[in-house]
Amino acid sequence: RSLDSLVSTVAAEPGGARQSRIIKAIDRARLPDSAFSTETVFMLSLSAMDGRNLTAAEKFLAMARRKSDFDSVIAKQRFQYVRGLLSFYEKKYDEAIPQLTAYAGGQGDDPDVILVLARAFWSIDSAAQAARWYDRFIERYPRSKSVPEIIWRRAWVEEERTRARTNTDP
Repeated sequence: RSLDSLVSTVAAEPGGARQSRIIKAIDRARLPDSAFSTETVFMLSLSAMDGRNLTAAEKFLAMARRKSDFDSVIAKQRFQYVRGLLSFYEKKYDEAIPQLTAYAGGQGDDPDVILVLARAFWSIDSAAQAARWYDRFIERYPRSKSVPEIIWRRAWVEEERTRARTNTDP
C-alpha cells in the first residue's frame, strides 16, 4: 500500500514532467489491477488525460472500471466527467456529449465543461446546440476573459446557421 500512496500523491499533483514520466513508467510496467486502489487508478487516468497521454488514460480508466468496488468508490459524476473529456480529446464527440451533458445536468455549471460541450456540438455540425452552450457560458460567466473569443465563435455559429438556412456563401 505504500506504493499506492506514493502514486496517488503524484497523480494528484498538478501536471508536469515528473508526473508524465511516472505515468509512462507505470503504464509500461504492466502491473496487475490489484497493484493500486480504485481511486489511485482513476486518478492515474485523470492525470494521463491531463497530460494528453490518451492511450494511458484509457488503459487506467478501463483498469479502474474492472475493479469490483468502482461504483462505490468513484462517484458517477466523476466518471462522466473523465469519460466525457477523454472522449472529447479523442475526437469521439458523439460519445463525449451524453457523458458531459449528464455531468453538467447533475453537477451544475462548470465553465470548462460548458465550453467543451459547445465545441463538441460544433464539431458534429450541430450549430444550434453549439450556440445554446456558448450562450449559456456568456450568460453565466459574462466577466470571463474567454467571453470575447466565445462571442467571436458564437458569431461563426450564427453565420453557419444562416448559411445553412439560405444555402448560399457569403
